[in-house]
Amino acid sequence: SIGIARSDRDAATIDALLRSGDIAMYAAKNAGRNRHAWFDVSMERELQSRNELESSLRVAIPRGEIVPYFEQQIDLVTGRLTGFEVLARWEHPQRGVMIPDQFIPIAEETGMIADLSISLMRQAFLSARDWHPQLQLSVNISPWQLKDPWLAVRLLGILADTGFAPGRLVVEVTENAVIEDIMNARAIFSSLQSAGVRIALDDFGTGRSSLQHLVDLPLTSIKLDGSLVARLDDRRVET
Repeated sequence: SIGIARSDRDAATIDALLRSGDIAMYAAKNAGRNRHAWFDVSMERELQSRNELESSLRVAIPRGEIVPYFEQQIDLVTGRLTGFEVLARWEHPQRGVMIPDQFIPIAEETGMIADLSISLMRQAFLSARDWHPQLQLSVNISPWQLKDPWLAVRLLGILADTGFAPGRLVVEVTENAVIEDIMNARAIFSSLQSAGVRIALDDFGTGRSSLQHLVDLPLTSIKLDGSLVARLDDRRVET
């Protein structure tokens, strides 16, 4: 019996070591490539919290707990209100209002981002449908969604279901997301633009795209990253 008890303890110790190693590996991967990490108890707490959020998120999306918040967009020249950017907020029943950085990465890792985005856009379009027709809505599309060749069809379907005018919608995508699969992005953008949706390239200057890509893509507008503008200002001062 003593031998069995020792064996059980050894097995438990090995299981605990393997679990600790897996947790440390997960933390190292999240920190970036070519890294290592020593296990710490705080890592296990963070992983448990993350897993709890994932389980809650699976329930929150169909319940409509992820809701749109609308950030004003102002024309700096005229001071006129031109529209709103749709921001995601999780109205968590226990944690209160949560910002995207706290749950969007989990949604992307687990493949829930598509359902989350569709739910969010549907709510936003219904809310803004009867606003002044000159007010536009800007929605962000994640790199994960841009890999879906049926994205344009799905988005146009939501517009039709909600009665929101395509000409009032601006789809924003980041430069890096476009470059990952520029052929698929071009096809999606062309379909959306043919229906009247406008396409904006966000954070230009942070990735590796060329000016030729800007010519090839059916873009309506380009949003320069603040760091690029700052570098241009610095060079102007130097000259």
